[in-house]
Amino acid sequence: MAPIRPKLGAMKRLAPLAILALVGCGGQNSNLNQPTGLYTNQARDDRERQDLVALASKELGKGTGLKATTAMNGFGFRLLRESKNANALISPFSISTALAMTLNGASGDTTKVIQSTLGFDKLTLRQVNEASESFRDLLGGADPKVELKVANAIWHQPSFTVDPTFAKATEEFYGAKLAPLDFTQEDATGTVNDWSRIATEGKIPVIVEKISPDVRLLLANSVYFKGDWTAPFKADDTKDSLFRITDKETVEVPFMTREEAGIASQDDTHIFHKPYEGGAYEMVGVMPKAPLNDFLKELDATQWQKLMTAKTQVAKISLPKWKAQFNLDLKDSLSNLGMSRAFDLGKADLTGLGKDASGNRVALSKITHATFLQVDEKGSEAAAVTVIEAVPAEAPVEVKHVKFDRPFIYAIRETSTGLVLFLGRMDNPKP
Repeated sequence: MAPIRPKLGAMKRLAPLAILALVGCGGQNSNLNQPTGLYTNQARDDRERQDLVALASKELGKGTGLKATTAMNGFGFRLLRESKNANALISPFSISTALAMTLNGASGDTTKVIQSTLGFDKLTLRQVNEASESFRDLLGGADPKVELKVANAIWHQPSFTVDPTFAKATEEFYGAKLAPLDFTQEDATGTVNDWSRIATEGKIPVIVEKISPDVRLLLANSVYFKGDWTAPFKADDTKDSLFRITDKETVEVPFMTREEAGIASQDDTHIFHKPYEGGAYEMVGVMPKAPLNDFLKELDATQWQKLMTAKTQVAKISLPKWKAQFNLDLKDSLSNLGMSRAFDLGKADLTGLGKDASGNRVALSKITHATFLQVDEKGSEAAAVTVIEAVPAEAPVEVKHVKFDRPFIYAIRETSTGLVLFLGRMDNPKP
């Protein structure tokens, strides 16, 4: 448990809420950053949890906190647009958090391209870190009725000297503990995959197939979510019906149906809000009249916010049951969004991460992202893991019954800030 501490310039909280990975927990391998649950063994009473959440929500709802939320959401839409894969599913929060940790070791133009890609270009590194810390407090206690786990971990080659400033910042703001790991050994991959499996309740048991012996530093973030609907669908009301993949192609899948209050329409675009127990989280869906790819071309954080605030009404809704699993190498997508310098062995400036035994600095070599989601009558279960690898760099309308029976996008978000945790596109519920 981190010590009670004041926020610079003001008392931010009574104590930081620990929801992140600690080394050697629960009798596991002592070299493994094992994720714990939402809380450490030092129990917190409900009043303290509420105070922490209220303070974090207030900070994230204004100023730099609001800018950070908007940036993460906007980054998510740009990245989803970049990936044109059917049924793509990403966690903007997970990817942004992993790259925000990396920012603490970047300098010069490399800092600029990472900040610009994430939408953090109007924020200082300190502001990004403090917003990330507030996200920890908010997500860790926003809703006791929802299971939400966030974990960060950093492994390094024993011969790699991690910069102490980077180590301090990632532990203070992200709860990430450093652990040595010899990536040249066969069990290194198993160590990282074990961490992913435990952090995601077994939903993402494998995040890396093989770790290159050239890797000097590996950063990881995981997000796990499980929540029951406030108003579950009745299984007896689930009936098979057609989902229109295109105008000419359909597939028969189970549709869940019930009357809901959070249904809206805006310019022939239909929207649903489906809250989870406790009310702090909800699933939202947006089904445009236009083809989904055309819609995504115009979608940004501002347009998204307009859709999220459209007037709702009571209507009958039908949603398909679906399960999605998605794996993505983010290097090309992030490079296309402007981050190619961070992967360039000759140009990347990540000296703030540390140096290997030969004094070489490092560049990012690979960013792996894996996601899982299941939606049924009871609720939703979702998980995401992001792994960043660094290697030595070389020298320098009125709604009566809205049926989501054609491609749509969806998200799981925290309601007080609008922070999008998971974002996906549903092109075919039965791939």
